[in-house]
Amino acid sequence: MARRWIAAAGVVTFAAIALVAYLYTRSDARRHASAPETVDMTGSSGHRILEQLAQVEQTPAYFQSTTRNAKKVEGRDSFRKGMEIYAEAKYKEAVPLLEGAAGKEPNHDAAVFYLGICYLMTDRIEESVRELAKLTTSISNPYCEESHWYLAKAYLKKDDLASARKELESVVTMNGVYVNEARKSLQLMEGLGRNLRK
Repeated sequence: MARRWIAAAGVVTFAAIALVAYLYTRSDARRHASAPETVDMTGSSGHRILEQLAQVEQTPAYFQSTTRNAKKVEGRDSFRKGMEIYAEAKYKEAVPLLEGAAGKEPNHDAAVFYLGICYLMTDRIEESVRELAKLTTSISNPYCEESHWYLAKAYLKKDDLASARKELESVVTMNGVYVNEARKSLQLMEGLGRNLRK
């Protein structure tokens, strides 16, 4: 009889220990799940995320304007040939032609914009920032939103995170084509931690 009581007590004790262990494990898992994930920017994970954000997965396509003035300017050989090469993703080769077009017509928004993109795609980041920034000052400019978006990419490549964040916030404010991507980028940057704030 005593042995049965001892065995029963052992079973109850084992069950109690198992229950406590189970509850602790669930509680610990909940704590980890609710805690915001942070990435140490001094490690490789944070840098990898920023590199991904800086990548240009697809360059903007070019559609010729139908206005009379645009046709007159865009029909010039240097711009037309430059954009033909641009369409083949030969960005380095397109640069001198677009430089010529933008140099002759400083107010030629398309030449300035695609020149900035070509600079970005060939890692001439300072030049890219210079050209794209010209197009972000007026919302009447048809390339304004795109210029903010790709300017953010250029700043990310420079590790100028404060400027990149500012450009992304401008994209969100404009609420256009890139708004969702800009929001995701800002959320991801925010998740990297306070040491992103420079």
